[in-house]
Amino acid sequence: MRIGLVGTGTWSKQTYLNYFSSELAKVNEHNLVSVFSRTKKYSDKTNNVNFYSDFVFMLEKENIEVVCIVSPDDTHCFYIKECLKKNINVIVEKPLVTSLSESNQIKTLLSKSNSKILVQYHKRFDQSISLLRNKLIVENVISINLRIFNSKKISQGFFSSKKQLENGPLDFLGSHMIDLLFYIFDTNKIEYVKNSLVAKKNKYYKFTLKIKNFTYAHIEIGWILPEKFPSITMQEIEVFGEHQYFKIDGLNRGFKIIDDNENKFTNPYFQNEFFEGYGFVCLINCLNYLKQPFKDSRITKIDHAFKNVEIIDNIKIDENKIYS
Repeated sequence: MRIGLVGTGTWSKQTYLNYFSSELAKVNEHNLVSVFSRTKKYSDKTNNVNFYSDFVFMLEKENIEVVCIVSPDDTHCFYIKECLKKNINVIVEKPLVTSLSESNQIKTLLSKSNSKILVQYHKRFDQSISLLRNKLIVENVISINLRIFNSKKISQGFFSSKKQLENGPLDFLGSHMIDLLFYIFDTNKIEYVKNSLVAKKNKYYKFTLKIKNFTYAHIEIGWILPEKFPSITMQEIEVFGEHQYFKIDGLNRGFKIIDDNENKFTNPYFQNEFFEGYGFVCLINCLNYLKQPFKDSRITKIDHAFKNVEIIDNIKIDENKIYS
């Protein structure tokens, strides 16, 4: 499989370039052949690939089967559209795009293209999330609370522009939490209800979603952690149901189950000898899926990605009303 890469920033180096320079990528025949970078931040892990400063020229020059897009969120739409025009498959970091208008443009082009788009929502590949999904009796859930916070200083390392950081955590953190609801409840029927609190100075949001007309999700996100917090991210998921209680504690790396049959604490997290985290596993599965499709509920459906953009767009509209 011939692969092109867009972007050579922090996340690209940690996950994509790390993988493509590994022996496992060679075994899987996932061959990185070209890289496009606006900033020309090259890496010693890309010695044997062609570099381009013109994305469209790269697509014309190289016989690429898949393009991996790891660029600022507000650039995704352009790169995806160019790939769809040439029937090239796309793997793009979340979010798909940053506005409903861009999402509709992608929908129109995708309907006329032979391409597939896979959005990298790697938190689905966290084993604690899969454990929750397997143990949960969805019909019995009353409410689910999701909280994820970063420090602003830590988050700066993942952004190539001040504008992207100032746009806030909705696209960066909020889209992850919304996608987990699609995965955990296995539904596209998630609707935005209300934005109950927005603290613009610290970029903190608290909002509510309705799932399948019978349960509510309350989500809190923001750049509010102290710089010396013992982890780069604090993530918690708490589920209340009839005779069931679950809690995922990302800081203490644990998963708590309390119901009529179980009361236990387990640690489902994992590491690999040459990478950390589950973004790596997500990338490999997406590439393998494009090579030979297989059933894997952890791979985000494109309808879920489109719906995610719609929900976040509604939250942004409410925010503008508050501060207009």
